[in-house]
Formats: sequence, C-alpha cells, structure tokens
Amino acid sequence: SIDVPVGFLDKALPESIKFEIEEFYYRPIIEVLKSIFSSSSDSRNIIYIPYEQRVVTASGEDMGVYSEAFCSKRFRDFHDHIQHFPGCNDLQRAVAAMIIHSDSLSPTNFGTTKIWPVYLSLANMSIAERTGYNSPGIHHIMHIPEVGFSNLHSTMTDELIHISYQIVYPMQLRR
Repeated sequence: SIDVPVGFLDKALPESIKFEIEEFYYRPIIEVLKSIFSSSSDSRNIIYIPYEQRVVTASGEDMGVYSEAFCSKRFRDFHDHIQHFPGCNDLQRAVAAMIIHSDSLSPTNFGTTKIWPVYLSLANMSIAERTGYNSPGIHHIMHIPEVGFSNLHSTMTDELIHISYQIVYPMQLRR
C-alpha cells in the first residue's frame, strides 16, 4: 500500500489516502543488468568501449557523426571518468546506459482496463538491435496498474509511478 498525498487538490480531502496495490510485478534493475551482462546472447551486441564517429564531407570538412548514444561525447567522457574509480583497479569497467520507457497496454480485447508495462533497454546497443517488436534488447522490468481517470486518480497514478520507480531503482543507481 502507498500513501498518496491529495490534500493539496481540495481542502475538503484528507492529507493523504492509503491506496492498496493488489499486484505489482517488478524485476530489480540490478538483477536485470546482471542477467543482460552475464548472458552470451544478450551481451554479444553490447558496445563496452565507446568511440567517436567522423566523416569527411565532399568539401573536405571533417565532421562528427551523431547517430548512437555510445558515440556521443557525454558517453565517452563518462566512460573515461569511471576508469579512475578507486578500489576497482583489477576490474574492467563499462557504462551501462539505461533507457527506461513505457506505454499503455490493454490486457483484454474488451473493457477499458489498462496497465503500464515499463521496459529497460541499453543505449550500449545500436538502435536497430534495441528496438522493434520482440527485440532481445528490450527487458520488461515492471508493470504499473492504471488507477483511474479523475484528477484524484491521476494524482494517485503519478504517485504510484514514482513509488514504483523507487522500488525498482536501488539507491546505488540514483546519482
């Protein structure tokens, strides 16, 4: 159960309402990452060392190509930064650039019930390999049940989403 703050919506409402979640499916992100990196089929297309893409135009201008996250300057800078973490000198280090995404899903062909599945993909893989129906680069990490449609229910849904992410996202990943 979660306490959802609602008092700010209307003075007549209590400060918060306790909301019971009947089913909450989730996989801890650390466990999903361990699974991805330890599986030969999941990890075979992961880019562990970022690189810069460049092209020389017809006019002779040398330009950077921006196509994949693992080719970005930010990714390369972060990769360089983690190479100097203390206490890990004998370990190989790589960035796990996570993309969290969601969409609504109707679990039945009838009715208006929806759930919100949440997925994790790694930006360490090419766009072509981490997108598309049934892609091996997409990992289901949780689903959030829909609460309703009123302002109160919308607030409860927002709170449920925030609390769900706090459960799935461990403290060591929140930096």
